[in-house]
Amino acid sequence: MILRELTILDADRFNKYIEAWGDEKIVPSNNDPSRYQSFEEMVTILALDKTTNDDDWVPSMTLFLFHDDEILGSVNIRLKLNDHLEKIGGHIGYGISPKYRSNGYGNYMLREALKVLNTHNVFEVLLTCDEDNFASKKVILNARGVEADDYIHDGKVTKRFYINNERPKDRF
Repeated sequence: MILRELTILDADRFNKYIEAWGDEKIVPSNNDPSRYQSFEEMVTILALDKTTNDDDWVPSMTLFLFHDDEILGSVNIRLKLNDHLEKIGGHIGYGISPKYRSNGYGNYMLREALKVLNTHNVFEVLLTCDEDNFASKKVILNARGVEADDYIHDGKVTKRFYINNERPKDRF
């Protein structure tokens, strides 16, 4: 398995990945091809997201989980938060292709995303999920997530969790 950015050469793999989602909402939403004019534009914009920093967009990176020449899932890692992401979204958003769920890939991607955030000195990591997304809640709790206050908007509950991402101090 490898977690990496998309390249132009991944178009066929990406199309198969998107097809596997069927009618489900694609997560993270920045993977939704309907947001872009072409696959090439999406790859370019996802690469630029690392340097974007304004009120609406924050610096982020999107990595895809590849295995045996197939995309299994993706993770969007946000290096800082804006007001919206403080309520819904948090530092990490991830999604697994429906046919590969319940195999531990979400746990793997979250662990790797936490390592990336640690290298960028993000030590208090916020994660969120819908109230009825029990699989995501389990992944977050497996990563030592601690429940925080829920965010309620239009009657919909977003669960919020924090993970202490600091590496243990040496005991010398």
